Amino acid sequence: MTTLRSIKKCEENQVIQLWKCAFEPKADGYFERYFSNLASPDYKEGDCLGAWIDDNILASVVYIRRMILKSTNDKRMYLCGVISNVSTLNEYRNMGLSRELLKRSIEKMKDENFDFSILGTGRSGHYSPLGWKTVPIQTEYLIENDDDCLISSDDEDIIWTPASSFTSYEKLFEIYQSNPRSYELSRCHASIFEHWLGWHWKQNSSYIGLLSNNQGYIIISQPDGKHGHLNICEWRTNSIENEMKLLSIARQHIFERFHRKKFIIHTIPQFTDFDELKWKYKSSEQNEDVMFRNIQLAENVFDDIQTSFQHSHCRSTIWPEEYF
Repeated sequence: MTTLRSIKKCEENQVIQLWKCAFEPKADGYFERYFSNLASPDYKEGDCLGAWIDDNILASVVYIRRMILKSTNDKRMYLCGVISNVSTLNEYRNMGLSRELLKRSIEKMKDENFDFSILGTGRSGHYSPLGWKTVPIQTEYLIENDDDCLISSDDEDIIWTPASSFTSYEKLFEIYQSNPRSYELSRCHASIFEHWLGWHWKQNSSYIGLLSNNQGYIIISQPDGKHGHLNICEWRTNSIENEMKLLSIARQHIFERFHRKKFIIHTIPQFTDFDELKWKYKSSEQNEDVMFRNIQLAENVFDDIQTSFQHSHCRSTIWPEEYF
């Protein structure tokens, strides 16, 4: 007998154990963070749905992460249901369990007045029959430094700190809040930086560059280990001058510290149009695994939100580390 229902607080550890069985090994504490008040402050008991076999085996789960999309256009706050960690134990796959849980997640989001839903996946065909649609989003740009562009940067302008020892998350939060984009996922307080994003940065051996006047920051990460691509995974400031200054300093830092000339920009600039950058792009990629589903928005509003995430000139962005 199969029972589909919400996960209770006392059952969250069983969910974590299922995730550990279903996914590749993750660093200690990774899955626990989804239920942490510090990392997931908007989580409510019941936001994770499970399929139980004979009332004692948790075979499949779907997690709905609550996030707020803020609009600077109309000052509205939109409740976004981020579908995360959809997983089923091997022996219970191909039984339609996660499909049924996804249907229930849609009903839950409708009942609780979510505005829209978003997810990232390598299996779009699993979600498209239920109404999620792929939105191609440009996320990666490979930059190659030219020797004549590499000049010594003014070290007094920026403070570089390994993520493992960084503590000034309040400063990052203030910078992030001071100049919002047209649409962006809200980070309600500094704990999101420290216990969600900061956790990712520590796992990826990141370096955090903070301008000495606290007017901007940039994050250099190495998610695939010391031999993988370096990337700029977050980049935030208050003006185009500081934005270009940060990128120039980061380029130099990458060359001096890591002895690399190539790196990936894995986020959209806030002010600078990519077409205006003078550095040569070797390639660009589109992430076609991001999917949106309307829950209750007017179609024109929903289309505007999707468009803002699809096109870099709309000055919006999705950083995968925000919600996965």
